[in-house]
Amino acid sequence: MRQSPLASQGWCRIRLKHLATLDAGGTPSVDESAFWADGDEGTPWVTIADMTREPRLKSTERRLTAAGLRAARLPVGSAGTLLFAMYASLGTMAVLETRAAWNQAILGVTPRVGVDPGFLRYSLEHARGGLKHLARSNTQDNLNQSQVANLQLVAPDGVLQHRIADFLDRECERIGMLVQAVEGMRGQARAVARALFDEHTAGRPRIRVRHVITAIEQGWSPQCDDREPDPQEWGVLKLGCVNAGKFTYQAKALAAGLKPRPNHTVVEGDVLVSRANTRNLVGSCAIVTSDVRPRTIYSDLLYRLIPDERKCIPEFLAAALGAPSARSQIEALAVGSAGSMPKLAQGAIKQLAIPNIEPQQQRETLQSLEVELRPFAELRHEAEQLRAALVEYRNALITEAVTGKLDVTRLSDQQLDESALASMEGGRPEVLST
Repeated sequence: MRQSPLASQGWCRIRLKHLATLDAGGTPSVDESAFWADGDEGTPWVTIADMTREPRLKSTERRLTAAGLRAARLPVGSAGTLLFAMYASLGTMAVLETRAAWNQAILGVTPRVGVDPGFLRYSLEHARGGLKHLARSNTQDNLNQSQVANLQLVAPDGVLQHRIADFLDRECERIGMLVQAVEGMRGQARAVARALFDEHTAGRPRIRVRHVITAIEQGWSPQCDDREPDPQEWGVLKLGCVNAGKFTYQAKALAAGLKPRPNHTVVEGDVLVSRANTRNLVGSCAIVTSDVRPRTIYSDLLYRLIPDERKCIPEFLAAALGAPSARSQIEALAVGSAGSMPKLAQGAIKQLAIPNIEPQQQRETLQSLEVELRPFAELRHEAEQLRAALVEYRNALITEAVTGKLDVTRLSDQQLDESALASMEGGRPEVLST
């Protein structure tokens, strides 16, 4: 089934700039308050952080006034505009679902007449794999507009572009449903695991968080480069580092010339809580692990809680704040207007009620939980392996389709179902190996 239709079906090599127009964004002065809108006013302004949080963008963390747009001479894209990241998360893409501007790390991509938007999006997704070698240096994984504009793609005529895009839409949706089912399995395992904490502490008296901590500190968000810091550089933790109750090292490099604030440095064992996020993630809490690098500070979208260990050990506090009983309180106390991220005030965190037991009992509870949670941890690991296999299969399917190696007009649903199953079982899909 593997063919070379590049010549026989009108495929040709072509640069991105001949398939689409590209518009770079920008950033008005951050010190000019007249450029930045409050609340839901103004025009959404997209950063790579917004794109990684929401691939179909309806809202952004910050907005610009008309004066801000004029000062930076920013293009404003309409709903449907494809955004492409040139810095850090190279090739990350998002589609606008509202009118918005974007910063200098992002290009707006508008297909030219006769170019199928879906085919172009899938072609760029395939191209992501080869972007690293185009980066300008070893310390900044960045591209410039000219490099992106001159990306070499292959494309057939418009009719076949449309057929390939329709095929990939359909098959990626089917794969997405499988991934969603696997994610659901992981989520159920996580939910059951968290519920065990409430079962172990049911009937115990409650105490407000303010009585078991000595301080709650908000971080600092200086200007950063949209890249991961080098080992010797200072970095600022991203908001997603505490999602799902597990610490994951994610950081951006502190901009050159800025003086760090060592008092905001995080170390292993710190308790971090997200101050703002989506409704289901705001208030996410995790213990900083040994994965954290030296010279890492936490942003102002995170709080650091300092427990009074005579009353509450850090691990118990983090577990308590991730339990369903605490999540229901957090989601009720988080506030935010439509289109903006819900936020959690320090006073709201202090008000949360958690089980009131002695530190020794806390340790015993956590030890018992650890034993009971092992099967759930194994289930989540297996689910993650399935998810990874499906994502790999999806990427391979896109590559084969947009490079002309796969004739999408000759594949049956049965072949595709068997290929997806083979991928989940760790084999090589027949469709992609013949």
